[in-house]
This record gives sequence, C-alpha cells and structure tokens, in this order.
Amino acid sequence: MPAGSKVISIDKYAVFHTACGANVAINYIRCFSRESEVGQIKFYPVDQVTQSKVYISSSGGVGYFWIICEINRYQDIIETLRYEKTIYIHLDWDINYNISWGTVSTSQEPISEQEGVPVPT
Repeated sequence: MPAGSKVISIDKYAVFHTACGANVAINYIRCFSRESEVGQIKFYPVDQVTQSKVYISSSGGVGYFWIICEINRYQDIIETLRYEKTIYIHLDWDINYNISWGTVSTSQEPISEQEGVPVPT
C-alpha cells in the first residue's frame, strides 16, 4: 500500500498512567471516534521515544494509530482534549506505515471563545 493521510474526529478519550517494568513509565490517551477506539497517543521519557505507527485495516483504511510523544508534551495535549471541541487527529504515513506527521488539533473557532471558562456575571 502506498503512503497515505487521514483526518479522524475524536469525540471521547480515556487517560491512563502506567508503570511498565523498572525503567519505563508512560502516560497514554486512548482516542475514540463514534464509540470505536481508533488509536492512542503515548507519552514516553525523551530517551525512550520510538517511531509512531499507523496500522491499516483489511479494507485499506486506517485501522489504528499510535502517536508517540515526549512526556513534556502531555500537559499541552491533555489540556487541548479537556477544553476544546472538536478535536482532530491528522496523520500522514510513509510506505512502511511509519507516521511522518501526526497532529492533534482543534477545528476553526472564533477568537475569544473561552471554552470551559465561566462567563462573569
């Protein structure tokens, strides 16, 4: 299969904090679109970051993705998920299914929307 790209709308997420053996502690976020789990964003210590991957389903579409980030990106991404709507995952991958570009983004929004902030009375 050739290289590809895909944009996935994320409407739910679940957060996990995990210890894996003596040397690796990771945080990860499971991402859902229309009740189906579509991928994970994993956060590793800087010296343990590996290649992000996309797995292709038998029908040729994105079956599942793993975006691997440095742990110092966790707070920014979790705040985006908490306070913004709608969230999109943008993926570009090469012929070996390695993600060459993985982005967590919002939709276009009006300036000063202040989502999640109470309006003063």
